[in-house]
Amino acid sequence: MSKIEAVNRMLSAIQMRPVQSLEEPLDPTVAQAKLTIDQELLSLLKKGWEFNIEDGRTLPQDTSTGYVAVPTEVIAIDFTGLSRGQGRFRGALLDQASADTGTYRLTVRAQKIYNSTQRTFVIGQDITANLMVAIDYEDCPPAIQEAAKWRACRRFYADVRGETDSIRELAARESEAWADLMREDIRSSDPWIGNSSLVARTITRRRRRWTWVS
Repeated sequence: MSKIEAVNRMLSAIQMRPVQSLEEPLDPTVAQAKLTIDQELLSLLKKGWEFNIEDGRTLPQDTSTGYVAVPTEVIAIDFTGLSRGQGRFRGALLDQASADTGTYRLTVRAQKIYNSTQRTFVIGQDITANLMVAIDYEDCPPAIQEAAKWRACRRFYADVRGETDSIRELAARESEAWADLMREDIRSSDPWIGNSSLVARTITRRRRRWTWVS
């Protein structure tokens, strides 16, 4: 499903004619629908799914500055794979000129990795971490698209019309889409989890320690 199809479904809920493009400039109501589905999709992606988590991705340093930039599509970073300490990396991983036996805490500021212990953006090495990334609506699995569409549709209708009976109907469609998404998520479970139940998957996700980029 394309984003314009999802937006047009939202517009049809308020008896508004479909649009042929989402290019600017947009009618204010169309712009509101587009913003709503973007926000609801991002909210779903922030839960972290198999398709938008990239384990062991290397972020290269800028060799002229020692900075490590965070790509704009990154929602959050999990540094726990760098050492046994959560959200830390050992000084031994750094360039020997600045290495010591301490443990440094990493975070993200101004779209760059930041060493908050030494208060510097100079990391001096490539960083390999687990990333949670944003994905365009069209590139998401159908179950995510459906869940985002119906969540956005309910919220959009409530904002524009606020009629209780129709909101209940849209909420029911949203619940159905969410249930379908949960079933699809369980089916696509990683084999290393060892248990495909939703409880096991939820526990596994919580073990990650995400540093939110924005």
